[in-house]
Amino acid sequence: MKYFVTIKDEYGKKIELEVSAEIFQVFDDDRKLIERQRNEARRHYDKRGVEDYIIANESPKTVKSAENIYIDREAIAEILAMCTPTQRRRFCLNKIYGYSCAEIAKLEGCAKSVVVKSVAAVMKKIRKKK
Repeated sequence: MKYFVTIKDEYGKKIELEVSAEIFQVFDDDRKLIERQRNEARRHYDKRGVEDYIIANESPKTVKSAENIYIDREAIAEILAMCTPTQRRRFCLNKIYGYSCAEIAKLEGCAKSVVVKSVAAVMKKIRKKK
């Protein structure tokens, strides 16, 4: 399998290079880190809480009234409070900080399927409550 990365030369022109899998992984990890940092900065900049961030990213793109958003925030906060610390941690890492389930599994030393089930269980509770 061939791996390619795009870089800029000294004039700002984009160049696509073929690289090894290891180098591609370094570039990909860096891209993911930058994306996580942007999401974190955005979340802090606009002072959204966890509940607001989930509502903004998981809700249909319909206009909601302020009352419905308040109810959603309360419901999500209640659901997260009822989850185990492990479920809450995995959910936040995945949905808020942008880690993939495979990355979380690697961090925690467990199988990816276990992380997927944890995140799915929390999402199921949130969707059921709405």
